[in-house]
Amino acid sequence: MDITVLDEGIKQHQRIAINTTNGFDYFAAGNIFTTCNNNNYQNYYNGSSQSITYYPDANNVPQCHNINIYPQYLSRSCPTKLGGTLSYALQAKADAVLALNSANTIYSIWKDGGNANLENEVETTQPWDVYVQFNELIAESPYISNEVLIATIENPAFTSLMIKLLMIANPHGITNDEVMEAVYNRIPALPQNYIDEILAEEGEISQLEILEANVAACKHEVDKQTNDIERLYRMEMNDGDAATDYISFLSSLATLKSEYKLAELYLELSDYETMQSVLDAIPNDYSLTTEQNNEYNSWISYYNIAKAMKQEGVYQGALTETQITQLESLRGSDYIGVAKSALALLMLNNPEYDYNEIVKPVDISSARMAKPNNTMTETIESKVLKVYPNPSYDFITVEYRTGDKYNKLWIEIKDATGKSILTKTLEGGNNEELVNTSSLSPNVYTLLLYGDGELIETTKITVLE
Repeated sequence: MDITVLDEGIKQHQRIAINTTNGFDYFAAGNIFTTCNNNNYQNYYNGSSQSITYYPDANNVPQCHNINIYPQYLSRSCPTKLGGTLSYALQAKADAVLALNSANTIYSIWKDGGNANLENEVETTQPWDVYVQFNELIAESPYISNEVLIATIENPAFTSLMIKLLMIANPHGITNDEVMEAVYNRIPALPQNYIDEILAEEGEISQLEILEANVAACKHEVDKQTNDIERLYRMEMNDGDAATDYISFLSSLATLKSEYKLAELYLELSDYETMQSVLDAIPNDYSLTTEQNNEYNSWISYYNIAKAMKQEGVYQGALTETQITQLESLRGSDYIGVAKSALALLMLNNPEYDYNEIVKPVDISSARMAKPNNTMTETIESKVLKVYPNPSYDFITVEYRTGDKYNKLWIEIKDATGKSILTKTLEGGNNEELVNTSSLSPNVYTLLLYGDGELIETTKITVLE
């Protein structure tokens, strides 16, 4: 392209070095991408440019490369680092949602034994019908619910052998305290060798757990596609239609997280009235827990300051001392989104803002790891092993009481298929140690405790995104 078509001011500002060959000026390698649509100015709007011509300088010989960046089948401009178009990402998410709905439907059916009346049938089964009922239960296995297992165990019409076979066929029951209590207290009592055979199945992954893992994996895929779509919309925000489409997309998600993002988008578009309406509707549309309500109030404080700052139009030095104090308090909160947003405003107000991220030492009994900001936390506890928090995000604490019985102690984490994912050697004795689970995908896993090659105990853990 003849360089004279460029605005002289842009030319002087943007060039680093220009080589002249055959009467034409070319930009040096890496200096600039130019349009090739014969405009008389540098048009960087890809919807008009359709393609770019790049002039690298190889041994002082310019090489022109034309790169198509606007294929006809695309509704918008640049290809993205995400490896696909917006329409592709939207379709991928639709497929992921369909898969999640299917996984949830299958799990919902089988987690209750596949038959809502099965528990009542088992409770009232008489000795003369017991073999027919037993065959039905075996046919339903390995998807019999714990409630049905308990009803079967407590009905003396079923023989001890039947109970043993049903428990082995439905290994998820072994991990349930109520089911095992029914096994131990059954009248007539199960022979000890039958109980030993049942316990030998402990640690095996059940079909119900695999279905549960499928649900978690599908949900993770939906979240991934949602995040990709949001990034694609963000990359297209210079296109007026993209902002409208992005608003529609966020509104369709109807989650607490998406509501805050929607408020952020209206703030960015200077639509303060709609931003406030979105925020005001949250307490009415969602049943907030105490923790979520605290987070909501933190977001309200942030948005009030951000709105005032944006309306002022002058960002550096715009904050009052009171606002700075509020933002510094928010920056130190446990809510990551609020903390990052508050820090962004503080640095916008003062580019020289000096802050130090507080990194707490990794202590065995670290309160940050032991009690995360999570209302779902529960503790799995036994005489030997305690694991918390559960579910977890990035760390779990493994507390064990093995005394001096074992020379070598370790844990192993397996996925739903039985594949070993993580192994960690423990110090032994009566101790507690942190285990980093941040490398694990969101899913349900089995944690196994070993001592000198002997399986001591197993438990289930759930890793969240």
